[in-house]
Amino acid sequence: MDIEKTYERHFGAVYRLCLMHTKNVADAEDAAQDVFYKLMRRDREFDSAEHEIAWLIRVASTTSLDLLRRKYRTDTELPEHMPAHKGTDHSGLSDVAGAVLALPDKLKTAVYLHYYEGYSSAEIAQITGFPHSTIRGRLSDARLRLKEILGEDFLNE
Repeated sequence: MDIEKTYERHFGAVYRLCLMHTKNVADAEDAAQDVFYKLMRRDREFDSAEHEIAWLIRVASTTSLDLLRRKYRTDTELPEHMPAHKGTDHSGLSDVAGAVLALPDKLKTAVYLHYYEGYSSAEIAQITGFPHSTIRGRLSDARLRLKEILGEDFLNE
């Protein structure tokens, strides 16, 4: 397995998925780095290119969510003299991107893979290991929530 080529081919997608979950540039970089570290330590070859990207997406999602679950992330407050990380400010994002980031993680992942990476719902089901009907339901739920957040006119444009 050529790690360098895999990194060059898939780093962008892995990083963007991590960023969708963490909503923070520094954390997304850490999570993406962890994903490729886990890839380097992997001792088995992939069966196909599809298996490789599915593994990377699954590990990126899990790694990002694990990072967010760590106790120090929820219990630690910055000292008063330290400013908050600028990477958490989403005011420069479009309304759509901000609305997608506001979705729950299970919906956000499906939306990201479908609309940003171009995977079909069947492919997302295969990648994530969830039933196809679950992925279709999550995409439907996400569309409804985005419609609530962005308003009726957004979907009609």
